[in-house]
Parts: sequence; C-alpha cells; structure tokens
Amino acid sequence: PGLKVIMPSTPYDAKGMISSALEDGNPVICLEHRWLYWQKGPVPLKDYKVPLDQPRILRKGKDITIVSTSYLTIEALRAADFLKKYYNISTEIIDLISIKPLDLNTILKSVAKTKNLIVADTGFSTGSIANDIIYEVMSSNKKTILRSFPKKIAMPNVPEPTSYGLTKNFYVRANKIADEVLKILNIKKNKELNLKEPI
Repeated sequence: PGLKVIMPSTPYDAKGMISSALEDGNPVICLEHRWLYWQKGPVPLKDYKVPLDQPRILRKGKDITIVSTSYLTIEALRAADFLKKYYNISTEIIDLISIKPLDLNTILKSVAKTKNLIVADTGFSTGSIANDIIYEVMSSNKKTILRSFPKKIAMPNVPEPTSYGLTKNFYVRANKIADEVLKILNIKKNKELNLKEPI
C-alpha cells in the first residue's frame, strides 16, 4: 500500500510515465525488462506525461483479449499479427503499463466484448499479477460472459537457467501466446510462427 508500480513497454510511455512519476506524491517503482532497451519508437522532445493508472489499448479486436505486461506486449503484438494473417483472428491487446494501481474497468469492458481472456505476464507464474487479474475477472458480476476459462501465460516456477540451450525455451514468446489463443478458440493449428531470436 502506498506504492505505485509501472511497467512501460514503449519508449514513449517510458519517458511519459517517468515524468509523471517525478511529480507524483507517492513512491513509484518502474520495472524494466532488459529486452526492451533495444526498442525504438517516437519520443517527443518536449515534456509530456502519461498517466500512471491507465492501461493502453494497442489494438482493438473482437475474438479474444490479451492483457500483457512489459516485453510480452511486444510478443503479444507479434502473435496478433500472425493470428490475423493466417487465421483471421481479431485480437484485442491491452498493454497494462501500470500494475499498481490496476485499472480493471478497461479489462472487464474488453472481456465483455471478446468473451475470452489471456493474461501474458513477464513474471513467474506464482505470485504474478496475472493471478490477480484472472481472479478479479472471474469474481466480477460479468463472469458468466466468458466462453472459456481465462488463461495465464507466465514463466515457469523453476530457477531461471543460465545456458542458452535451456533459456531458449524458458521465456514466453509469441508462438506460445498464439498457440494458447488457438486452443481457447478451438482452432486447429496449421501454420508455425517464424520467430526471430530475442536480443
């Protein structure tokens, strides 16, 4: 209690949220994924602020909602492009950007529309923010609208390996997200997502 926790995934949001944090009366923690340091995007030279409590809807969709954090937003967008191109699946992507405070209204409105939910979290499965989101969605008055049980995608509950051979399949990538979407929508997989190696 008393802390605010942000997880921007774009250069624009990173600068804007840090500017907002500097003027906020509460302590703000900014969690950064190391794979995001190579992301490129427009950043205005002038001062601007991004609210610390409003998730960003990056893509509108009607078939399934993906709520993502940090670097997994990048992977969710890649998965969404693949699913649209080869399966004509319309994915709504919500970049959480703030996990404390957590805006549930945006998520609930999206799920009410798509009736399917995946939460992609860069943290470990145990104790992840995905658990809180799924709990809140399932315990809301709108729980009956879901066509399937929400799916959590996070890192496994094992120590992070150090060798490349083991880490290659340790981290969540776009192919994992796409596979879970197809399973939830009960669509047979007939095309593989061609992934580039992460930085």
